[in-house]
Amino acid sequence: MIEHGGLIQIDGDRVVARWSTIELGIRHSSDQLNVIFGRYEDFLSRLPEGWRFARRIFTLAGRTLLDTSKIQSNPKFYRPLA
Repeated sequence: MIEHGGLIQIDGDRVVARWSTIELGIRHSSDQLNVIFGRYEDFLSRLPEGWRFARRIFTLAGRTLLDTSKIQSNPKFYRPLA
């Protein structure tokens, strides 16, 4: 997930925040990259235990599938988990 600079509005013990996002994912055994563009709108409340999400709304802007064979990547970047 790639989050872009968000807008945050604080009003006492309540916060409204908006974040643009790009989410990337490849399903196991798939040869397509799923790309999702959208926006999160978060509503938070300050409680005795700290800030907590009251509500989160995702608005889809668009999505596409890309053939992974067309993606140029650096093989040295990827390594198996130990």
